[in-house]
Amino acid sequence: MHSWVSRINRVFGVVALSLLPHAHAGEHPPALQTPPPEALIRSKKWTERRAAFNQIWQGLHIDHQAGGCGDLNGGASVAVRSAVTRLLAAEADSQEAAEKSVGTPNEQEIDEDRSEYFASLIQATECLHDPASVDVLLRPIVLGTGMMAIRGIAYMGDAAFPRVWAHYNAKRDAEDRELYQTVLRTMLVEHYVKEPKTVRQLEQMFLDLGRSTNAEDRSIAIPALAAMNDPRGRVELEQIANSDPQTIPAGRYARDPNAVIYPLRKEARYALLGAYIPPR
Repeated sequence: MHSWVSRINRVFGVVALSLLPHAHAGEHPPALQTPPPEALIRSKKWTERRAAFNQIWQGLHIDHQAGGCGDLNGGASVAVRSAVTRLLAAEADSQEAAEKSVGTPNEQEIDEDRSEYFASLIQATECLHDPASVDVLLRPIVLGTGMMAIRGIAYMGDAAFPRVWAHYNAKRDAEDRELYQTVLRTMLVEHYVKEPKTVRQLEQMFLDLGRSTNAEDRSIAIPALAAMNDPRGRVELEQIANSDPQTIPAGRYARDPNAVIYPLRKEARYALLGAYIPPR
């Protein structure tokens, strides 16, 4: 995993609270409808790009402390949404280029302010639902930061599905494929996709994953199998609950040192009881 990603995952807990002054409770500044100067957006200096983003951020009315999107006051203009998407793309470009040139940077050398800026960009992009942001959010360096980026894509549902599906079916490493599987699962479980053909396509995908020889595939499939309308989902869940072969050592406190447990059987049983909640 990128060291940027591990830092961002921690930063999301306190995302950008110190970057900008906030309005008092119940007060909202006017929503920004005109993007910042293009020279700032296109700047090679991340601090200048952050200055452009700060102008936008103040008008988004995101509920920072609750981690939600809050009141966007009718939404930002198309030009502002596009500016945020381009700023996120520029930051992803910069970080990917740095990793290619010098390898993964030492975590202690990563600037905390820049990590917060990256986290804030992803949060804003999630909230703005710009269809043009899908390919940027799908980049592993962005998507790998966690559920904020995943939700940002999944929420766009049918509009985003073709691009997510294309990325998923491209030849990528296992970690990237799991990220795309999680986006598609969120689309299905949270009912963000409405088109019947797309729903059936996703249901078949997760039925196939539930029968996979790969334990990670089966684990990712469990919440989707529980959520789908197709009765075959329950059949597959029962199959996993009763006979999934995945084992892990029971641990040093087990009476039998050779004892094992079946984690996916347990997950599937919880899902059958309606008690399984996928990670967020």
